Formats: sequence, C-alpha cells, structure tokens
Amino acid sequence: MDTLTQYRQIIEKILTDYASIPYAYGEIETETVFDRERDHYLLVNMGMGDIRDVIPFPRAPK
Repeated sequence: MDTLTQYRQIIEKILTDYASIPYAYGEIETETVFDRERDHYLLVNMGMGDIRDVIPFPRAPK
C-alpha cells in the first residue's frame, strides 16, 4: 500500500471517528462526505440547536 493511500485512510478514519461524537445539546448530527477521486473531505453539521446558536447570514442590499 502506498503512502498516499495510507494518508487517505487515516484522514477518513479521523473524520469518521470525530463525526461519531454526539453533541451535548440540540438535535445535531455530523455527517461525513468523502470525494476520493479528488481528495476532498467534508464534515457537515445538520440539525437544530438552541436558537441562540444560529448565525444569521447578512442579506444582500436591495
């Protein structure tokens, strides 16, 4: 097994392990997204927490 393949497996294991840690509050889940062809790795938090945790996006000027 070459070094690049080992690095990919290590990254995926770390992110998968991190995603399995539950949040202490709210109904929030962490999902992993792996694009092995382009070596892109993503963690996505989905769900609802306390309303104070929501960060509003600025609106575009009219």
